[in-house]
Amino acid sequence: MTQKCLTNNTEQQARQALREWYQSDLGQSVLIQIQTHINEVVHKIYGYQGLQIGQINPHVDLLENSGLLRKQCIDFDHTQQGIEIQGDPCTLPIASDHINFLLMAHTLEFTRDPYQVLREADRVLTADGRLIIIGFSPYSFWGLTKTILRWRRETPWNGRFYSQWRINDWLRLLNFHVTQRQSFYLRPPLKSYIIRERIAFVEKARYTASLLGGVHMIVACKKTKPVTPRHQTWQRRRKVVKGSFTETARKAARSHHSRYEKD
Repeated sequence: MTQKCLTNNTEQQARQALREWYQSDLGQSVLIQIQTHINEVVHKIYGYQGLQIGQINPHVDLLENSGLLRKQCIDFDHTQQGIEIQGDPCTLPIASDHINFLLMAHTLEFTRDPYQVLREADRVLTADGRLIIIGFSPYSFWGLTKTILRWRRETPWNGRFYSQWRINDWLRLLNFHVTQRQSFYLRPPLKSYIIRERIAFVEKARYTASLLGGVHMIVACKKTKPVTPRHQTWQRRRKVVKGSFTETARKAARSHHSRYEKD
């Protein structure tokens, strides 16, 4: 579960390399689809505080079409354009129960402790707060390419790709309710724009091969834990009259004694 080989410095370098990759031709092609699918969800989300953990492109606001009044992005390097808060996803400098909506863009792939990141998300989200997780899928052409090019240590193949099922298990342990899961970008990660456009028709099969996309999106809601009132067991008290048993016994004894004297 934990990538002990990663440190804050290497995570920061990985995030910077990912930003640069998303400005490439292939990265831009993926980013367009990510923005489209996020827009389908965030336009229904309203609230005061929205937070994006991990920036993937300084020129694109993934929460632009949301109904959030205040949107901020947190990452290791706050000098980058569009990053308002500097911080570590494993120890967010955010007050508990403060965020209405949270977006993680490839945050789990490039962190030393993905489960701790989700624990922090659970801590800062308000009751019924929404969470969107964007990541690369290991069961796709992208996962296959990662297996082949892993030795090169190039971005994004140097990250850890987690399946939807594994992330779903983590979320369930934290009492999240997954409301939506989908994957997209069925095309292989080809650098050639011409070839990618020629095979763009495979994207139409997204609904029949929804688990084979190179990028997945998980939408979850933080469940509130209902307070179950304790029902006190009321016992009906018996009314006890002081001395009642003694008086009854005395009366019975006197009655028996007087009857004996008469006889």
